[in-house]
Amino acid sequence: MSSGNASNEDYLKEIAELRNKLNKAEQDIQYLRSNNKKAKTEAATFESLKNQFEAEHEGLIHLRNYVYILTDETVPESNTNVEELKKAIEDKNILIIGGHPNWYNKLKTLFPNWSFIGVEKFASLSPATADGRDKVYFFSNFICHSEYYRFTSYMQKHDVNYGYLKDTNTDSNIKQIFEELK
Repeated sequence: MSSGNASNEDYLKEIAELRNKLNKAEQDIQYLRSNNKKAKTEAATFESLKNQFEAEHEGLIHLRNYVYILTDETVPESNTNVEELKKAIEDKNILIIGGHPNWYNKLKTLFPNWSFIGVEKFASLSPATADGRDKVYFFSNFICHSEYYRFTSYMQKHDVNYGYLKDTNTDSNIKQIFEELK
């Protein structure tokens, strides 16, 4: 009988060792799950930062091109008069964001079908407002950077055509928009 008791003790010892190994394995699993969760959170953060960087990069490319246009003295002048240009673009689906109210009110009288968003409403505006437009223009002198980036990021992801208006001269605006939309 003593040999039967010794084997029971051996079994109990082995069971205790297996329980210790199981507890250690469960602790390891818990530690690895915690690390995995942290890694996924960091990966999502890095992905978000990457997307933000790419959107800012695209915005900088647009701004750089805009600056080139501003400094280019060889911008072709259209042979067409402003009234003809106005008629050619009046039916376009344009959204203009920003600018001084006096300026965009002048444009509103010339182009009542276009949409104009003042800076006071810009922060609460959904970027989806840009969907389906022939072009979205920013008059960036008055726009908050974070909202601008929110919009440009959306427009890049949804292939919305956008650009910048460079001055408050309505004739110049008409010529620029005509040239960009032809």
